[in-house]
Amino acid sequence: MTWAKRMLLTGDLIDGTTAAKINLVTHAVPAAHLDATVAALAERMASVPKNQLAMQKLTVNSAFEMMGLVRLLLPSLPLPCLSLRLTVPRVVPLASDSATRHFLRRRVATFA
Repeated sequence: MTWAKRMLLTGDLIDGTTAAKINLVTHAVPAAHLDATVAALAERMASVPKNQLAMQKLTVNSAFEMMGLVRLLLPSLPLPCLSLRLTVPRVVPLASDSATRHFLRRRVATFA
């Protein structure tokens, strides 16, 4: 909670290694390995059976609703943009364009 408050109140940026240490992300990879890592994860996600994905999504969404997290999170969606002041350049994209396109192509083919 301390890190979350600090980032919300200051707009401070952290690197991937720090984000992984504080459990903000599951893990960090060097920029050179980002495309391959994202593509591998997209492949794994695309290989999960549709009915299993649907049940997992339903379970997670139901849990969020029961805990009231949906009501809490929706109004706060613009906060990351505000805290970054929208002028901070993206040093490393969240997911590279090619990896994102790969995921979406695979997802559309699987879920169409």
